[in-house]
Amino acid sequence: MDTVFRKITMVDPFGPEIRGDLVVRKGRIAGIYPCGEAPEAEREIPAEGLTAFPGVIDMHAHLREPGDNPEDIESGTRAAVSGGITTLVAMANTRPPCDSRRVYEEIMSVVATKASCEVIQAFAGTTGLEGRELSGFPALDSLKAVSDDGVSVEDSGLLREVFRHCRQKGLVYLSHAEDLSLRRDGVLHEGEKSRELGLPGIPGAVEDIRTYRDGALSLLEGNRLHFCHVSTEESLELIRRFKKFTDKVTCEVTPHHFTLCDADIPGDDALYKMNPPLRSAEDREALIRGILDGTVDVIATDHAPHPAEEKAGGFQGAPFGITGFETLIPLSIEILHYKNGVSLSRIAQLLSANPARILGLSGRGRIEKGQEAWLTVVDLAGHRALTAETLRTKGKNTPFTGLSLRGVPRFTMMKEKLFDIEKDKWL
Repeated sequence: MDTVFRKITMVDPFGPEIRGDLVVRKGRIAGIYPCGEAPEAEREIPAEGLTAFPGVIDMHAHLREPGDNPEDIESGTRAAVSGGITTLVAMANTRPPCDSRRVYEEIMSVVATKASCEVIQAFAGTTGLEGRELSGFPALDSLKAVSDDGVSVEDSGLLREVFRHCRQKGLVYLSHAEDLSLRRDGVLHEGEKSRELGLPGIPGAVEDIRTYRDGALSLLEGNRLHFCHVSTEESLELIRRFKKFTDKVTCEVTPHHFTLCDADIPGDDALYKMNPPLRSAEDREALIRGILDGTVDVIATDHAPHPAEEKAGGFQGAPFGITGFETLIPLSIEILHYKNGVSLSRIAQLLSANPARILGLSGRGRIEKGQEAWLTVVDLAGHRALTAETLRTKGKNTPFTGLSLRGVPRFTMMKEKLFDIEKDKWL
């Protein structure tokens, strides 16, 4: 079915915006015409006042399948599409972990029948995510990413071996930089707020130590290394240093880390408990500077849904994690574009072009004639009030409900599939 978006503004990650009629035919961009000049199509979308970004790619998410969490592949990907996300990378810390061909193929069979968006499944680097022996990932040819996200591999020699195989297979390793022996029983950032609440803290050095170790090993092996959920000024500075020596090191930050800091935590409320924790105001400001100066390559959600009852007991007993699919675009537009002056083209780099490059998704990340039609259409000026009822994810664990944010996703297009977010239906 042919589709035309009439009078739409298109964002290019590396060039000026274009306003016109965008035509999609057989899942590809068939042409970009001056307003009103595109031929009629079976599916006509009045899009004046709307903005098309290259399809948003979330490089860091937890779909919880297999596992015993209420979220699963079906509900998680439906929430992602409702948030304007066309593609996501699912982490390997499922139950059981995705550390074998059997589990990987089981996951991908569910994806094939139940997923609303494209899912790239990351494979564990070590068996059981235990950091003791290499997993079977070198034997698979269909992978794009390897990660022990949720834990950091303690054995540096083993991690170097993982990196070597990643280099040989052309895979990117997604690093969770955290020294657990230093974190111990910490539950939020070590600082004034942790002391005020009388809760054990997590110093920034927990992340910084492993950021240095992982980066140094990557320089030894020459593999592609992507740092997940960077939260401290020092880790970002270390990554800047590594980038002077190699173009194979990249990093991401999350919307909650560039929006909030530990001073925003109202009390013993586990909706604010995530890993890495919300850091200091200085760290938050450093992340925004890193976005502005190009050090940060990607914005990713680290979508981590949990049952409400598990988050109800305060910091000490609750699991780490925050949901993010449906707040990714509004927070990026509201906080980065409107409040900090980040250009729309830069946001398109962070949400689409750079993730596509890092994951090796050829032909993705731009809106160009002949390319596959992966699009995220947003009402930049529209406001949306987030409530637990409007969130599609089964995990309602976010402190952002009740906020009215600009940057409302309206359509998510994946080749020929088009989802109308406002009407909550496929067209």
